[in-house]
Amino acid sequence: MQEDLDLGRLRHAEVDWRESLRLAEELSDNHTEAIRAPLVDVWHVAAAILLEADTFWTFDKEQRDLAFRSAAFRHVPRLKA
Repeated sequence: MQEDLDLGRLRHAEVDWRESLRLAEELSDNHTEAIRAPLVDVWHVAAAILLEADTFWTFDKEQRDLAFRSAAFRHVPRLKA
């Protein structure tokens, strides 16, 4: 991971915790009944949205479905574990 940070492939970023929880609640209200995503998955998607991620990477089906339904990412690849 340190090599990826040193090469600029990864970077540290801060999330506004209050805003991330507000957005997670909104995502949950809009999508969780259909997807059944656990709270931590909802929060991860909310944090990625606030960090303005271009692509959302995950092996978790519910998390991927939520990220896709949010329409906030240019790419949400379907990964095989």
